[in-house]
Amino acid sequence: MKTALSRILLKALGLSLCILPPLIATLAYFPLWREAGDGRMASGLTLTLLCIAVLPLYRYIKSWIKTAAIYLPWLVIFLTFSLLSRIAAEMTVISFTGLIGNLVGAVIIKLSGRRREE
Repeated sequence: MKTALSRILLKALGLSLCILPPLIATLAYFPLWREAGDGRMASGLTLTLLCIAVLPLYRYIKSWIKTAAIYLPWLVIFLTFSLLSRIAAEMTVISFTGLIGNLVGAVIIKLSGRRREE
């Protein structure tokens, strides 16, 4: 019972480290809402970056569902590359934050798998 709980906690910690750092970095650099004409609207660029930030959760859920379709990552990549030319410096910081968070998260997720084997 104790090893199952520690495995679940390590997986949750690993997933949160894969998702939260790029999510926070994106929201720190880009506002979610922007002024447009008569009112406010959601920023498409910010929504795209937030979608990329939650891709690890999508992939984790997808492994449970076992589907072969990968349309969402291709859509996110297409939208991201179409907007990258204007925001290269900010994207460097966000992508580095995402890289570090996902590397640490991957190690922790791997450790949770080893706990199960012991």
